[in-house]
Amino acid sequence: MISFIKQCIDKCRANLASKPRVASNSSHSSDIWYFWHIPKTAGSSLTNSLKSNFPEDLVCPAWVWSQLIQIPKKEINKYKYFSGHFYSALPQILQKKLNIITFIREPLARALSHYAHIARAQNHYLHKTVIKLGSFESFIVDPECQPLIRNFQCQMLTSSFDPFQIAKNFSSNDLKSFRLEHMIEVMESNYNDSDLLNQAINIINNFTFVGITERYNESIQSFSRISGFNLQYYELNKSIKTLSSNDISPSVKDFFYKINKSDLELYKFAKNKLDNPIQINNKND
Repeated sequence: MISFIKQCIDKCRANLASKPRVASNSSHSSDIWYFWHIPKTAGSSLTNSLKSNFPEDLVCPAWVWSQLIQIPKKEINKYKYFSGHFYSALPQILQKKLNIITFIREPLARALSHYAHIARAQNHYLHKTVIKLGSFESFIVDPECQPLIRNFQCQMLTSSFDPFQIAKNFSSNDLKSFRLEHMIEVMESNYNDSDLLNQAINIINNFTFVGITERYNESIQSFSRISGFNLQYYELNKSIKTLSSNDISPSVKDFFYKINKSDLELYKFAKNKLDNPIQINNKND
């Protein structure tokens, strides 16, 4: 999977490295952009800013696989901008050269935001379970919920799946209830922490850009310089009444970071990567 993602990105990276990309609302550019959105990493803010750089009819309207698999493939192939929780399956299915960007967030902050979102979103596949559990402490030890917490960012970078195969016997109600997303997002690899981290790092090293949620403004400024896009700051989809790390007991924090060693190291790596002002390197040199 890593080699294919690298192949998809290399051509676009070389083009960008050789000359600044001039963003416009015209459709002459052949570049295809994919925002690989890991849940609760400021994705809604970024995608609203990014999609304004493309004609509306070239922006894919789907943001999850339950929606995308219902769009005819001929129509999917016309889009120049994708943003959503498609993970590695999108470049594998498109079989096109892509510019891929993502954001990484401090693991506990992301988990707390994800927990608050699930508790608030009545259509989330784990909403009823989270309400029944009643606390973040119970959430992170529950066997059904823990896959959304344990090294979740590394898992969503390294997971490999075929959404069409998974959903081949799904009903329309299954898709509406996000059963497909449920199966994708709780799917965990058999990697140990070290191998999982190495796989995730190898993958983001081949992305066009990796931002940091806690350094959002700095990230979009850096990405604007690299890509030539005109990006504005949007502050959307902020979790209401989200717990902060100060609300979490030391023992719960210790347990959380014990099961998130890979995500924590990935976050540190991504922060160092952002400190490098040029993230697009032509590996064909």
